[in-house]
Amino acid sequence: MKTKYFALLGMLILFFTACTLKNYSNETPNMGILVMRNHKTDTLKMYYTNEVNVFRLDTINVGDSIYFKLILNGVQNDLTEFSFVSSDTTAAKTFFPPISSLDTLFVKSKSDYVNGKFVFQPKVIQLYFPVSYVGKKVTATVPTVKISLTSNATFDNNPGGNKVSVTIQTPFEDVKR
Repeated sequence: MKTKYFALLGMLILFFTACTLKNYSNETPNMGILVMRNHKTDTLKMYYTNEVNVFRLDTINVGDSIYFKLILNGVQNDLTEFSFVSSDTTAAKTFFPPISSLDTLFVKSKSDYVNGKFVFQPKVIQLYFPVSYVGKKVTATVPTVKISLTSNATFDNNPGGNKVSVTIQTPFEDVKR
């Protein structure tokens, strides 16, 4: 009878020592992008391109606004950094939420709001982030916006798996009247 108990005790010890008791999860962050224009009145279509993670919007007129609604999700990990960077600041202007709102979510000393770089406060897992983007002038090259998101996930076999990025091409044309 004692042999059965010792065998059961041995199996329980083996079972509990075989498990890792670390409480963490590693998931690649993701983001959702809803694109609208003219302050919520018209919708813009976004198209795939032949490049990975590069999308193209419909052509808009200079002076029109593109309104991005971004959903940033670390899944089960904390978000660490976010950026919304325009390739040509002379062709387009970016408007973020008020600085007083940004300071509640981001570390002000490490972030650069004007240039679209944000470092999250600890324990932010998911965020809804509105951005306005206004076309100022037509240029020889198509302006782009690069949106990237990083979390604190760590992967042994996939370094860089804690980051996701998307590039959106935003062609502008002059208003014809």
